[in-house]
Amino acid sequence: MQEPAATEAGWHKLTTAAGTRYTLVLPAGYQPNQTYPLVLALHYGGPVTPWYGAGLLEKIVEPGLRALDAIMVAPDCAHGGWDNKAGEAEVLALLDLLLAQYPIEPEKTILTGYSMGGKGAWYLAARQQARFAIAIPMASRPMPIALTAEWSIPIYALHGEQDELFPLAATAAFIEELRAQGITVQFDVLHGLSHHELADFAGALQGLVPMIAGHLSR
Repeated sequence: MQEPAATEAGWHKLTTAAGTRYTLVLPAGYQPNQTYPLVLALHYGGPVTPWYGAGLLEKIVEPGLRALDAIMVAPDCAHGGWDNKAGEAEVLALLDLLLAQYPIEPEKTILTGYSMGGKGAWYLAARQQARFAIAIPMASRPMPIALTAEWSIPIYALHGEQDELFPLAATAAFIEELRAQGITVQFDVLHGLSHHELADFAGALQGLVPMIAGHLSR
């Protein structure tokens, strides 16, 4: 049985009728008769305890993108990663549910993710560009599918200079391959940051807000 839509601003832990757990944040002053952008955040790896995605929202995404006044959602991964067809189907089903339940402007959906979630952001953005306005992969390596995709949305990639899990050089080389194909990618390297200094990425997201807002207003 499907849970009813949340109606009050704040944090909500919910589950779809199919069993997908997700953390939902409705912005301050939320009004169901107004429309909002949507931020879809894909969490990093690790043991997926219930509502695991809340951690990514709390540490990075909500403080980083709060100024967008957007609805935010972070599903829990049930398929060992986001970069597979089962994970993709689950995410798209959740998006469809949210669009049916909340006053979201579908053309203003922002996709982001960190580490495993960043790989998922590359994968989903490459395969489902009609569903997203912007992709913001963080602390990850682009998926090979990114090189063959017909890109039509902007990519803002963030990466720690001292990332020990996804070394900067490999990600930077992949970004250059994309640029060599004429694909526009903004690639911001965060000085001195390792893979596990998550909270410092919030400030980098804050720096992207004017560009994101400008793109969404077109």
